[in-house]
Amino acid sequence: MKKLPKTPFKEIALCMSGGGYRAASFHLGAMNYLNRIQYFETPLLENVKAISTVSGGTITGVVYALYKERGKTFEEVYEILISQLKERDLVKEGLSKLKINGKWNNNFKRKNLINALAEIYIEKFTDNAVFKELLGKNLKSHLDLVVFNATEFDNGINFRFQNKGVLGNRYFNIPKRLKEEIKLGDVIAASSCFPGGFEPIGFPGDFRHDNAANLIQSVGTDFKEEIGLMDGGIYDNQGIDAIRLSEQRNKKLYDLIIISDVSSPDMHGFRFNEKQTQDGFRKLNINKFIISIKKYNSLANWFLVIIIVLGIAGSIISGFKNNLGTGIGLSVMGFGIIGMIIFNFIRKKFLNITNNVGSYIKGLIPEFFYKHLSALNLTDYTIGTYEPLMVDRVKSLLLLIQDVFLKQIRRLNYATIYDSDDYAFRRISNLSKELTEENFEARTKRFQSLENCPPQLQKPYKKLISVNLRKTISEAASFGTNLWFTEEDDLNKTLEKLVVSGQFNMCFNLLVYIFEIKGNKDFEKYSDILKNEFGKIEKELLSDWNKFNENPNFMLYSKF
Repeated sequence: MKKLPKTPFKEIALCMSGGGYRAASFHLGAMNYLNRIQYFETPLLENVKAISTVSGGTITGVVYALYKERGKTFEEVYEILISQLKERDLVKEGLSKLKINGKWNNNFKRKNLINALAEIYIEKFTDNAVFKELLGKNLKSHLDLVVFNATEFDNGINFRFQNKGVLGNRYFNIPKRLKEEIKLGDVIAASSCFPGGFEPIGFPGDFRHDNAANLIQSVGTDFKEEIGLMDGGIYDNQGIDAIRLSEQRNKKLYDLIIISDVSSPDMHGFRFNEKQTQDGFRKLNINKFIISIKKYNSLANWFLVIIIVLGIAGSIISGFKNNLGTGIGLSVMGFGIIGMIIFNFIRKKFLNITNNVGSYIKGLIPEFFYKHLSALNLTDYTIGTYEPLMVDRVKSLLLLIQDVFLKQIRRLNYATIYDSDDYAFRRISNLSKELTEENFEARTKRFQSLENCPPQLQKPYKKLISVNLRKTISEAASFGTNLWFTEEDDLNKTLEKLVVSGQFNMCFNLLVYIFEIKGNKDFEKYSDILKNEFGKIEKELLSDWNKFNENPNFMLYSKF
């Protein structure tokens, strides 16, 4: 039996998905709108008691949790985040740290890209803060529980940086003395360390710093081997699992779980490599190519020998006297000798490198497979033969990693919320793509069939959402998973559009949630005071709907 929550909106859990700067900006907009809507004269955002974040969502989540604990207003946190998102090209700044003369603040860390970004998060986003600031019984902000999710490679499950319950998971329970010393910037790095873009970050090795005596001591004692951590999205890109576990642990349900999500359920099918005409470079046979290399190598040596001989001959003809002919002859001979030495030195080095690479690759291949593969003479095939073998494999592998696996994990995590009656009327999904024209027609417009949906919203898509608002939503939804905004993005005001999209989508989903609750027969059991409050919120949401259509940027602050 689907039941309405006894106290809707009173205690809220907010999940914020991964997705780079797209996620960080969209979720900031969603929080911005929650901060606008009043529930019994308190902003809905103040009723958020738990946040669970992943990857790009962790950028926003960590900064918000930290500065709210330091007593900042939402507007101040908003300005801090917008400023950093506008100014920081994380990958560019991270790569500059890896240069020979790059500035590296923490010599405990491995010198790789994810640790370079961690240093930027520590310095620019989190003001050098440690996890201790989010621990304790007398927290100042409205957040009781914060969970920042990563994935650990020892067991392939979630690794939770959280202020209550186990930090880590059932296999790794990180002691409080270590927990307190963890830099919040390192937490962001671990949560947003997505495969392919970054290397794993090691715990506790890469989390050590000058003021972390316990973390330093734990290497080789508490932890014989480091734990490899990567992006939380590998296991759960929406952060749903951590909230469900907290409900089970505390034996208490949240009145509402909001899942703010910039990932898409849509997939693009596999496209086979088109058959190419076997001409040009595709006709090259690798064996013939190797033979030709050897032939040219021999010709080069003979050419240099001839130059040496000509130089000697010229000197002999000139009688080895102090004249121009002897000078030219000796110069030509010297050029030939030096050229031969350099050429053969480079050739020898190249052969050594190729042999070493071959030995290294051989070492990576299991013996069983190597024996079978070595029976093939791979040089007997043309490049045109290899092309479809390699291209289709690489394309299918990338599709599996980037789409199939992640989409399937996404479906499974959503199923825990949407396939259970326990969560009926206790869930909102705030999806970045749902109000694009394609997704609205396919899925979202079902809200118009709800009996409480007002005539104001009973319109076709292009009359329901204004041209400027549609453009804002569409461009925000199409932005990639980056950790930077380019000059073109600045000109197109991409950051602003992502924030607006988060605001408007949250407005829409709160409206739909109210329509659903009011359509349930048990709504009449609520007190008159509560029903009146629902009426106020609905009125404000419908008013804001009109304002967004008239001016999508009406809620943006001056920082833009």
